[in-house]
Amino acid sequence: MIRHILRKDWTLLWPLVLLVSAIQVGFEWATFKAGFFSANQVARELVGLLSAAWIVGILAVAVAAIYEDPIPGAEQDWLIRPIRRSDLLLAKVLFVLIGVCLPMLAVNVIHALALGFPTLTSFGMALYKELFVFACLLLPVMALASIGRNITELLVLGASLVVLYAAALGLSAVVFGAEACPTCDTAIVWIQHLLQHVGVFAGAIFILVLQYFRRRTEVSRAVALAGLLTLVFLQLPWGLAFAAQSWLTGTGAPVRIALQLAVARVEAERGKGANRPPRSPDLAHRATQALIEGNAGAVVGNLKHIAQPGNAAVKLHMGLSLKGLAADELLFADRTQFSIRDEQGRVLYRGTGSRASVALVPDESEAKAAGLAQQSVEIPRELYERAGTQAVSLNVDDWLTLVAMTGQHRISAVDGELRAPEAGLCRSKAEANEIVIVCKQLGRAPVCYSATLYAPDGRHNPEVLQCTPDYRPYLPALGNMLTVSAVELPTHDASGLAHYAVAISELAESYVVLKTYEPVAHFTRALGPLPLTMKSDLSADPAQ
Repeated sequence: MIRHILRKDWTLLWPLVLLVSAIQVGFEWATFKAGFFSANQVARELVGLLSAAWIVGILAVAVAAIYEDPIPGAEQDWLIRPIRRSDLLLAKVLFVLIGVCLPMLAVNVIHALALGFPTLTSFGMALYKELFVFACLLLPVMALASIGRNITELLVLGASLVVLYAAALGLSAVVFGAEACPTCDTAIVWIQHLLQHVGVFAGAIFILVLQYFRRRTEVSRAVALAGLLTLVFLQLPWGLAFAAQSWLTGTGAPVRIALQLAVARVEAERGKGANRPPRSPDLAHRATQALIEGNAGAVVGNLKHIAQPGNAAVKLHMGLSLKGLAADELLFADRTQFSIRDEQGRVLYRGTGSRASVALVPDESEAKAAGLAQQSVEIPRELYERAGTQAVSLNVDDWLTLVAMTGQHRISAVDGELRAPEAGLCRSKAEANEIVIVCKQLGRAPVCYSATLYAPDGRHNPEVLQCTPDYRPYLPALGNMLTVSAVELPTHDASGLAHYAVAISELAESYVVLKTYEPVAHFTRALGPLPLTMKSDLSADPAQ
């Protein structure tokens, strides 16, 4: 019976399937022809157009397959025929796998092979990527389609869910503030995303079973609604997410790393108009953009600045003494929480630093803080004014990640090519004032790239470090299983302010030493208490 249903759906939908397959082939061809440096302008333009068309096309195939035999209603002939519900559901699933995922698998493998990646690795990565797209995108869309009679009901349902999602996200931001999503915009947000993917997949399976075996449309719609609210309000606490990251990577705290809070100073706004906060229209735009992206913390932050435009923040600069770090290791502060207490130990303020991971690099250039890694956070001006010259203390909790070098390779500075397991396939190109190195990797790219330009005699330019702290295992993009990374090495400063050891005339004979870095440990450190005075002289407030 499954074969007969498949044949019927193919007879009715083969033009749509062939069109989507053609879009897939065109999209992959354009991605390949665009190359490493997007030199082919036509291919570069086609990638953007065909990417949107491809997403619309594969979703259309999934929805059309479901609506050939709608579940709600009593006018479908399959209800009175001896067709098992399991056969009908399996036929729809197989049709989408064959009509969407199989062509996508073929073009992805061909693309990887054309770049010279191994056959088995290419096939395995492509298969994993297609199953990911099916489980996390196509199957949930099929589930939503199954609770509507036709495309009109699906569009109304989809629009209603989008409006409800935005309203729930706004409510979450107002009620919980930045803690509405503790992991958003951080290097471990992938754990929250993974749980959401698992939840969406489980919800899709539950709805499909309800619809095809029980035809409980109202219950299924309630499940979809409950699932949407769960996505918004069920968030992993930061501590639990970081502990899960450490456990999943199987790393422990590196006891040889010694970190100490050595010095801290407060820097207030100086002069009228200095560090003037952004205008309200700009903040409103940022808040709207953050709402669309689901970043509840950014929404609240921008709304607070709109409500209190004159309440400019004050910078708290901290110097950290860092010992035990090897030459080819880096240390990132993934999250910084701090508290300011009075002499009796009462908490005057608790705050959190930037959500982005910050590299703790010792600064040897400043005599006052030689060898100290710098961290900066914001405190409210109200606290700065209230604390005055009274003695307070600073305590800091850091969640840290140790990153170590995993590979070191050499590539020609001009038109060079490098193949390495750690970096993938890399190529270099000389631009007007810089050397650009682009790497394509099957799966996840390294967290950091380090590149140094060397002349033939060993003279070299300053090292360029390019990091994207993201500790996720490989979760593929929808359209492409290749991860693309780029490093730019300046070779000339038109203003004349910077001078480089390697002359432009030497680039043809020069080479670049490329290093890759990966996380090796995740751990925490509690620092302080450190005595701190907000204002050394209350009458000489620099903000006045």
